[in-house]
Amino acid sequence: MGPRYILVFAVCFLASLLGPLCGIGGGVIIKPVVDAMNVMSVSTVSFLSSMSVLIMSLSTLAQNAASGQSDIDARAMAPIAVSSAVGGVIGKMVFNRLGSVFPDAELVGAVQAAVLIVLAVLFSIVGHVFCPWLGFKGGKGISTGFGSILVAYPFVALCLLATFLVVAGISKRISAGSICAAISLPVWSFLFYGSNVPLLIVSIIIAIAVVFAHRSNIQRMMNGTEPRFSFKSTGEKTVVNEEELEEELEEEL
Repeated sequence: MGPRYILVFAVCFLASLLGPLCGIGGGVIIKPVVDAMNVMSVSTVSFLSSMSVLIMSLSTLAQNAASGQSDIDARAMAPIAVSSAVGGVIGKMVFNRLGSVFPDAELVGAVQAAVLIVLAVLFSIVGHVFCPWLGFKGGKGISTGFGSILVAYPFVALCLLATFLVVAGISKRISAGSICAAISLPVWSFLFYGSNVPLLIVSIIIAIAVVFAHRSNIQRMMNGTEPRFSFKSTGEKTVVNEEELEEELEEEL
């Protein structure tokens, strides 16, 4: 086994580890990264990505069943399973069609990988904010959004984190930092990736979704009732009031 294939193994392992932690599937990481390494054909990479995700899912299911923690709602899972199977078949048909129209399979694979990343980030965040199983209600998309963007676009994620820390530190409001970071997403996307229209559109949609999820926070800020975290003196030094900060973080994340 050559060093390149050892690297492929490492990519699959890390993707299976980090993907679920960030709220996205490991295949979203494996497909574009291994494609970029140019060590396998596009079809082989697609198969490898699918098998990695399948094995990871079966392993998790077996562990939960063995520990007695498996609680599968068949009524909720059936639509997901059916739509995933149908989507996979249609996606394969579209990919084969594109391959027959455009003879450069590597180009088609690159486009496929780019679309996969963008859509995975978009749906992981929007799905967190508007969860269909909770009546299209949910969280505020911050933790899931940052994790997804960190995996797909690490430099953009670091800039978002810097924006969040600066605004939250100045305003002493976690929600203000989150809102400003979301609004800055299209700006950072443009600065790093230029006129990538699909990415810019997705960035704008994500920003709108996150700001919409914070509409109650915005209203409270306008009324002057949005809570702030403060600093307290411990004698020799001044530190953040951990209780206040923890309350804000729990609400935000």
